[in-house]
Amino acid sequence: MADLLTCNSVPLMDVQCNWDEVIRQPGSKFWVSCKRRGERTIHGTLCCDGTHIDNSFTLTSIRQRAITVDCAAAQHSATFVCPTKTLQLHDGKLLDMDISPSGALGVCASDNGRLWLWDTNTGENKCTLEGHVMDVLTCRFFPSGMVVLSGGMDMRLRIWSVHDGSCPRTLYGHHGAVTETTMIDRGRNIISVSKDGTARLWDCGSGQCIDTVASLDCPINSCSLASSALACASAKEKPSEPECGTSDKLLLLACEDGSARAYDVSSRKLLLTFGIGNEPVTTAAFISEESVLCGCADGDLVKFDLRKTSECISSYSIGAGAVYSLLYMGDGRVVTGHGDGMCTCWNLQHFSNSVVRLTGPDIDHITAVRNAADNVYCSCRDGNVRRYSIADFT
Repeated sequence: MADLLTCNSVPLMDVQCNWDEVIRQPGSKFWVSCKRRGERTIHGTLCCDGTHIDNSFTLTSIRQRAITVDCAAAQHSATFVCPTKTLQLHDGKLLDMDISPSGALGVCASDNGRLWLWDTNTGENKCTLEGHVMDVLTCRFFPSGMVVLSGGMDMRLRIWSVHDGSCPRTLYGHHGAVTETTMIDRGRNIISVSKDGTARLWDCGSGQCIDTVASLDCPINSCSLASSALACASAKEKPSEPECGTSDKLLLLACEDGSARAYDVSSRKLLLTFGIGNEPVTTAAFISEESVLCGCADGDLVKFDLRKTSECISSYSIGAGAVYSLLYMGDGRVVTGHGDGMCTCWNLQHFSNSVVRLTGPDIDHITAVRNAADNVYCSCRDGNVRRYSIADFT
């Protein structure tokens, strides 16, 4: 790993996934646990009236949809938040999810080649989008909220109408599964990344691939796009039609070989490489104009400064499963979704004492975390999307 300035580590506290149901039953009890990486797990049991059966844990706060638990032995506490609503959308696996800019509609991708458009309030299925073969790995609303972009194991990208479910464009060119997409400005151009190791720039109007932004010798797991002064400094001239809006864009790639790389989209130049370690980088996101956050297969988060590529600012050792989804909420807080069902909100500025666990999933993979208005939505391989109120996080 690159030189490290600050290493942050917190114990992993867990609770019975249906604690919110159990706590309403007089005389009932539920289990809790706490484990610091490399140490034995501390187990305990709490009663619904706030008393504890052993001295390991104390229930210090009970609210309508949240409890706070202290573990004296680990000198650590966590707040557990239950969902305001659980939407059963599929009897199989949900592999990705997005929420429209208005917050009224959601879209989910499944393991059977289909996508669903659904009402975020009721969970009612508005439309089924059919056309992909095998797993659909990524889905995104365009900024208008009226069009959806998807990609999957069939190596194709599809553009869908929210109005009638039609697919006016299918984009061909990748030679491996499409793992994620991102949109440039209003979505006239888009970028897709794939297990074939390429990041491709597309013109949505014609459905043609404009160019290959990056071509690597390893799969690309995820991508993120942002405007950056670094890209502006690298750009030599204004892009020509049909390319548009790329002159100030920096593309961040999370790579299977344990690195994250940043490309100037306009010039197609590799500007920065962050060597993180031997574990694959599973997801990455810009969290400011100067810094990026990477999630790894070992469950750790690593923060890098775009101005100092030889060192990472901080690493955050969580002790959970692989980080598959990362949502930066813009106020120092990050929500991470993990491969072991953990979904957690962290404050990067006060990492050790600000842990909020979003409960409901058992051990099923969290596939996507999104926010809209005052809510956070999490999709899971158990076929459910869970909605949480951000007001319950504090």
